[in-house]
Amino acid sequence: MKFGQFLAALGLVLLLSATGQAAEYFVSPAGNDANAGNGQSPWRTIAKANAMARAGDTITIRGGNYTEAINPQRSGTALEPITYVAQAGEFVMLTSPPKDVEGKKTAIRLTNTSYIIVDGITVDGKRLSVSGAESDVDSFVRMSNSHHNVIKNCNFRYANGWSGVHIHGGSSQNRILNNTFDAVGTNHI
Repeated sequence: MKFGQFLAALGLVLLLSATGQAAEYFVSPAGNDANAGNGQSPWRTIAKANAMARAGDTITIRGGNYTEAINPQRSGTALEPITYVAQAGEFVMLTSPPKDVEGKKTAIRLTNTSYIIVDGITVDGKRLSVSGAESDVDSFVRMSNSHHNVIKNCNFRYANGWSGVHIHGGSSQNRILNNTFDAVGTNHI
């Protein structure tokens, strides 16, 4: 091997090792945010995952009800998106998320973030409410100045606002794939 080829190969190895290692984190209603976030020792909240996720990471959410929002603090990249996915064979439901800065209860919030994938989550504004009570979700998904995000294989029902999915503020190249929407703009069952 010529010295120039050796240097090129060495440079490639160093470049690949410097890009970091993608991680798979787990969230479970039985977890604890002081845990390591792995399969045997999951975090308790999606909020912890939102704060920790980096490009290439996968957040696997175990079955259960979560009264919080998917709201990543960083973007993924084209080659290393951040993925939030329901554990295979388990039912993950977001309901009654806390209010955002605009005073709205939005379950999936993508603000100034890109290359985020959300897969297999259910958002239900009535699940924890008494029948006939007002929905506790104003909007399912809100994207602002966000691009190249994918929301897929999700079920959305009972949003109080008239905009179940709100995409604005320069957002582009987002995909909404194979989702089910029901009862948007309704207050009652």
